[in-house]
Amino acid sequence: MISIEKSRAFWRHFKRAQRGTTAVIFAMMIIPVIAITGGVVDYGRAVKTKAQLQETLDAAVLAAMLQYSLDKTTDFKKVVTNYVEENLTKASKAYHGLAVDIDVPDISENGEMKASLSSKVATFFLGLVGFNEFEVSISSAAMVGGSSLELALVLDNTGSMKGHKLTSLIAAAHDLVDTVMPETDQDNVKISLVPFADYVNIGNTGEKDGSGNPILENRNEPGLDIPADYSFTPPGMNTWEYCPDPEINESCTTETVHDTCYNDGVPYPCSWEERTCNCNVPKVEGSAPYEERHYKWQGCMASRPGDLNVRDEDYDTGVPGVMYDGWDWCSQIAMALPLTSSKSEISSAIDSMKADNRQTYIPAGLVWGWRMLSNEAPFSQGAPYGDDAVKKVIVLMTDGANTRKVRKWTGLESSSQWWLKKLGWRAQNNSGEVWGHGAWDDGSVSNPATAQLCENIKAKNIMIYTIGFEIAADSDIENLMKACAGNGGRYFDADNSTELADAFKEIGQSLLNLRLSQ
Repeated sequence: MISIEKSRAFWRHFKRAQRGTTAVIFAMMIIPVIAITGGVVDYGRAVKTKAQLQETLDAAVLAAMLQYSLDKTTDFKKVVTNYVEENLTKASKAYHGLAVDIDVPDISENGEMKASLSSKVATFFLGLVGFNEFEVSISSAAMVGGSSLELALVLDNTGSMKGHKLTSLIAAAHDLVDTVMPETDQDNVKISLVPFADYVNIGNTGEKDGSGNPILENRNEPGLDIPADYSFTPPGMNTWEYCPDPEINESCTTETVHDTCYNDGVPYPCSWEERTCNCNVPKVEGSAPYEERHYKWQGCMASRPGDLNVRDEDYDTGVPGVMYDGWDWCSQIAMALPLTSSKSEISSAIDSMKADNRQTYIPAGLVWGWRMLSNEAPFSQGAPYGDDAVKKVIVLMTDGANTRKVRKWTGLESSSQWWLKKLGWRAQNNSGEVWGHGAWDDGSVSNPATAQLCENIKAKNIMIYTIGFEIAADSDIENLMKACAGNGGRYFDADNSTELADAFKEIGQSLLNLRLSQ
């Protein structure tokens, strides 16, 4: 019979043996457990590294293709290599010492640029089981011409743009065109120019015929409502008072008047001379029939009635032309250019821009910029909406607030209303209604119209960039332009000519038709 003491001794010996066995088993299992757990961590690092290297290589290829498209002598292979190496140097410590092997072959016959990258990511935990590194291999490619671009440049040509502002705008617009259209002519890039002030000129070339009349175009385009030139003699008599004999007038006095004048809403000090002459005998009343007045379309367009002015549809109600009795003031606004793939045409149109004391009505420019991108009349060079292969973009630039609004007059044939016809900067359409941009506005009418136009344009998936050039911070016009930008476009605040140039340059680079092809 086994004694109690011997039994206790046996169990003590067994427990010691059990602990030893457990230790041995644990020691045998700890390495693979660490390897498996650590392997998950190492693998995650490798996956993250590969994704970030892919992002870097994609950006490098796009940057190289951008530079090469602007200058065919660019060493694009060096651009790719330098871009990757510089970004790895700037990256976090996790990439410190990471060696990469970059291969950039020649550009293929179809214009595709390729690059590949291989590297090795060191392991921490898997090294315990002899697995010291992960191999990483990625590739990327890019090409020009992945999609087509239709771009409308809607640019402020009002009186306040006179001088250095207009010079800077012309240079900046040329830079943008050079970026998106590096070749002389490119079928997949079309650009339109819409200079605007209180009106938009779609028909006055600025040149004269042999009789001294302005040379006009586009008068008979569909979607327009431009009556034939006509003559009109106001009813009644023109009466006045005059001194019967100038020789017996009292001596005339001349006084210099100092005042504040406005150029496109911008105040400036001005002065002029007023000459006053008085009769020393009673004045005599004279009268004569009014002379016949001759009204002609000079190329400028007014607005359609109601909300048609903020829509690109229903052109059975055409856009009215401005009928004017007098000199061809519409030539003060450079003629708009429909979409064209000719770089020389758009460059010439940009050079023709001018700023001749006109006022601001942004909806006029914006709605015509929209019409230029449309396949609807009056101009239908644009691709149909919904074509994913075509990117439609408007760049709207202004240097100030709206100072004009639309106003309606009717009944022009009545004797009491004839004088409205004399105010030729208003428009008449064939229905006898006048929808001109001659009334002063503080933005209360024209700003909501601008905002509605922006929303309607963006609803057609058109990208809008806006630029405020030397406008006051947090002003109504700045907030309006910020809200107008969208669909991938954004607002730029240009406080000087350098910042204006930078804005156009950034827009041009973002619009360059590049896409990753793999």
